[in-house]
Amino acid sequence: MTTGRRLILKFGMLGLMPFSAFAVCRQTEPNALGPFYRRDAPFRSAIAAPDEPGQILRVAGKVSGVGGCRPLAGAVVDIWHANEEGQYYDVGSEAGSDPQGYRLRGRLLTSGAGEYEFLTILPGTYGSRPRHIHYVVHHPQAGSLITQLYFEGDPRLDSDFLARESLVMAIDKSSGDTLKIRFDIVLGG
Repeated sequence: MTTGRRLILKFGMLGLMPFSAFAVCRQTEPNALGPFYRRDAPFRSAIAAPDEPGQILRVAGKVSGVGGCRPLAGAVVDIWHANEEGQYYDVGSEAGSDPQGYRLRGRLLTSGAGEYEFLTILPGTYGSRPRHIHYVVHHPQAGSLITQLYFEGDPRLDSDFLARESLVMAIDKSSGDTLKIRFDIVLGG
């Protein structure tokens, strides 16, 4: 054990310096906004309508700030993604399927503990792009971040110039018909 680590442990155990003072948060890596963003999506936690075809996916996470990894209450998490066929509903012939054009789009506010959760479907692939969900996250004191969530095991990850390893998350398939994934986000402010 290094001398520095021994000192940290010693001071932490004595209560002179809490362990949280040593918490290191790295800002979530930014990623492309993409061409299909639409402002002012409705606030809702059910992003996919009950009749939306596809594998049900529950996404949960926490939004924190770089300074001390503190949870950020009231952050706006704006998300959108393609349907199971890899199409965005506000593009081309699909635009008329939702008069407001917000199908598979929504915004959420984080809880007092910085948590968010939404229910949707596993997005499809299109072109050479792997499955992904777009995010714009904003907090008044911690700033904004544009990023994407990617899914582990997608064979298109290696050839996609936008995909970043730090944004690839494992899918939990242990809950029967509902897939689960966790995507924690750290804003840099």
